[in-house]
Amino acid sequence: MMAFTNAAAGATAALLVAQYMNAGTIQSLLILSGGVIGSYMPDIDHPKSAFGSRVLPLSLPISAIFGHRGITHSLIAVVGVSHHVASTHTDHTQNTQAARHGGGI
Repeated sequence: MMAFTNAAAGATAALLVAQYMNAGTIQSLLILSGGVIGSYMPDIDHPKSAFGSRVLPLSLPISAIFGHRGITHSLIAVVGVSHHVASTHTDHTQNTQAARHGGGI
């Protein structure tokens, strides 16, 4: 995919998630930002990609070890990122609920 296509796919997915979560304006913007930035992450393994060329100290070793469309385009990456997002969202939800009910974070 080209950089614009990655960004468009990430933005679309992020807006669908924001709508599903009934997110407010600020949360929707944060989700959208995360979706667009995250959409570039699979191409970190290609040193000549729009994102990979900006983070060469990461891109070069990942490319050398795993190759393009290796680990960053795998089920392992999907599960790892999904787990991270789910655990982060769960922590945020619990902290928000505690704050609303007078509890501390």
